[in-house]
Amino acid sequence: MRPSNPDPLLDTEFKFRRRPGPIAGDLRISWGVALVLLIIGSCRGSRATFPKLHLLAHSARTRLGRTAMARYIDAPAESEQPLVRFEPWLNRALAYASAQGFVSLPKGKAAVLTATGKQQVAALRASENVMQEEMGFVEVCARALSEGDVARLLRSGK
Repeated sequence: MRPSNPDPLLDTEFKFRRRPGPIAGDLRISWGVALVLLIIGSCRGSRATFPKLHLLAHSARTRLGRTAMARYIDAPAESEQPLVRFEPWLNRALAYASAQGFVSLPKGKAAVLTATGKQQVAALRASENVMQEEMGFVEVCARALSEGDVARLLRSGK
């Protein structure tokens, strides 16, 4: 017998059901940390500035974003500029990656992979069926997107 509760909403039975839709990647911290590591690991010198991280992280989130950024990199003069957003989850993911020792965050500088972070990136790349779409996008776009391109995209206001 359940104890009686004066609030009728609290005195009811709760039912939990599986929901068919997956949780968005940007709400899963493990996905965010893995994406951050992949982005930094694909940039020159295993380092990435914060604007470049935000730009690539936002683009990598969805298929539409990945397509728009890839199109821009292939033909910047001919294609529409991709949408630029600063992702709030990225700062949390960077903080977790730093706390785990995967990333070094020198004050006012670019985020840099540590030796442990490089091992994690290697493990991610070796895994089958783990973030394959994001990984393919990041490996191509992170190298192709220069800091000048990032600055131009951010200045454009689009």
